Amino acid sequence: MSLALQLSSTLSSNWFHFAALNRNLPQHLETSFSGAPGQAADFLSNFRAFLTPLTQQSFKQVSSQLERELSIVNQSLQMLKNQGFERILHVMLESIAFKIAELLNADRTSIFLVDDVNQELWSIVAEQDTGKPIEIRLPLGQGVAGFVASQQQTINAPFDFYSDPRSHEAQQLEQQTGYRTYTLLAVPLFDQQGKFLAVVQLLNKLLPQSHCDSFEDRLDPQGFTAEDEKLLKDFSNTIRLILESSQRFHAAARQQQAAAGLMKATQSLNQSGLKLEETLQRVMDEAKQLMNADRSTFWLLDRQQGGLRAEITTAEGASKTLQLAVGQGYVGQAAARKQAFNIPYDLYQRQDSDTARQVDQISGYRTYSLLCVPAFNPSGELIGVTQLVNKRRNQPHLEENPASTCQTPIQFRASFSAEDEAFLEVFNIHAGVALQNALFVEELEKTVVARTQELHEKNQQLQREVEERRRAEATLENLNQELQQLADLDGLTQVANRRYLDEYLQEHWLRSQETNQPLSLILCDIDCFKQYNDTYGHLEGDKCLQQIAQGLSQTLAGSPGLVARFGGEEFTVILPNTAAKTALAMAEHIRQKIWQLAIPHTGSKVCQQVTLSLGIATCLPSQSQIPKDLIAAADKALYQAKAAGRNRSTAL
Repeated sequence: MSLALQLSSTLSSNWFHFAALNRNLPQHLETSFSGAPGQAADFLSNFRAFLTPLTQQSFKQVSSQLERELSIVNQSLQMLKNQGFERILHVMLESIAFKIAELLNADRTSIFLVDDVNQELWSIVAEQDTGKPIEIRLPLGQGVAGFVASQQQTINAPFDFYSDPRSHEAQQLEQQTGYRTYTLLAVPLFDQQGKFLAVVQLLNKLLPQSHCDSFEDRLDPQGFTAEDEKLLKDFSNTIRLILESSQRFHAAARQQQAAAGLMKATQSLNQSGLKLEETLQRVMDEAKQLMNADRSTFWLLDRQQGGLRAEITTAEGASKTLQLAVGQGYVGQAAARKQAFNIPYDLYQRQDSDTARQVDQISGYRTYSLLCVPAFNPSGELIGVTQLVNKRRNQPHLEENPASTCQTPIQFRASFSAEDEAFLEVFNIHAGVALQNALFVEELEKTVVARTQELHEKNQQLQREVEERRRAEATLENLNQELQQLADLDGLTQVANRRYLDEYLQEHWLRSQETNQPLSLILCDIDCFKQYNDTYGHLEGDKCLQQIAQGLSQTLAGSPGLVARFGGEEFTVILPNTAAKTALAMAEHIRQKIWQLAIPHTGSKVCQQVTLSLGIATCLPSQSQIPKDLIAAADKALYQAKAAGRNRSTAL
């Protein structure tokens, strides 16, 4: 059988005994209570109906049986998981208090419960004009209820209560509620171990069956009697059991809710990514929600700097990194001592709150309560400190009374409990694992980034070196080409020199042998060049050679072949794959080109300008011949041209 069904069966049985004791209890009360949570309203209505007709005598009859039955209910409540029953217990408590007030002819009844964490008494009363719930909190020892709690004595104040010196706090409080107390009876309640539990306070004894319109006319001037005190004490065990049941339920519900919240939070952490920033945010969000805090911060241990750092939002809305030394402030002390620091409301009342105040000035936020719990990695090494700021009260229906002089928002008048501290320590175990993984990934990413950057820089350096080498090779290649040109060119005329002429002729000689194509050579000689030097000088002779070389190159431009200086005033033109007839035409074209230059030569025996004599030789190179044979043939043809009167082309 499930826990809920066991509880339902137990409670159904208990309330069945109540029905047997009072015939006015509806027969369907049992089934209403054991039904679904949606039937809670029916049960509450039935419970009120059960209490309504009871008199002092009949209430005494069911009181002892009620105590026995509530003891069984009390045991069942320890297994309770149904959150809907919280409202049932609350309304039961209100109904009992209302019935006691009715039986004792009191106008109002309040039950002040003890808050062990904050050392306060608290109760919820309705505002006179609006009916809105107002939470009243009194320090232990303050006011009538506080006096009863601290002295553990009953107070029976007769008419007029305002003349009692202990009524000062009550008068201030009633200015907020709009209610006036004339007579009062306050009785302390204790649990079975004798520990203080609550104060039951009855206000304003009324005349029985009075129907006067004026409230003052309905007041009983005699106040509460000794018989009223005895009757209230007779009911105290029943009230005590209901209060203990309520407290046990709230404790079980809080633990169950906290455990469920812890499970949800740890599952959320396990689903978080491996980014440190994302994990930190997830840790802060889940811790804040789990502990019902208003803000949360995770102070990460900076092992290199030896301190704690955290990102906060400033009063201007900007993000800022704060750093604290280990041992500085509550966070630093939690890190240094490796233990939790739970600072209750109001933190500013402490003399050691300077660091918290400084941080508040930066953030523009007010800290009222604080919980700092260190987080460790799986190896037990400190990772940082989870800090929760301002415990929020879990009572959203409460509203601040406009007449209140307290500057603290009502939702922040609370402190973190020992249970909060214990749950946060468990939560931090999971947070430590998640953060350690995120830190490892971040460190790994940093290593990868650093290594990537290093490789990138080395690659860039290598590229620079390669580029420099390429440029050096290009420069060297250019130098080699220039050197080669210097080695292949005639320095004066800038046409091929004799060495390159011999290489070129040898290369095309072999190629003509392979292709069986003719190879032609033209040997050119400047007529009467010695007389030119004698007439114009050697410098002008050099210029003349340069003009002749330029004219030869222009004539051959666009055609295969080579112009070279053969020696002195002689030039050679090699024409690969050229037949004799074409070679002769080329030679004649060259001669005409030089003639057109019209270089003056008054010392020439031919005419008054520089002329050329050309010898042309053509052959099909064979294995029995050598290149010099072609040169010799062209030289022989040149000799014939000169013998025939110069300024002509002769072919063999």
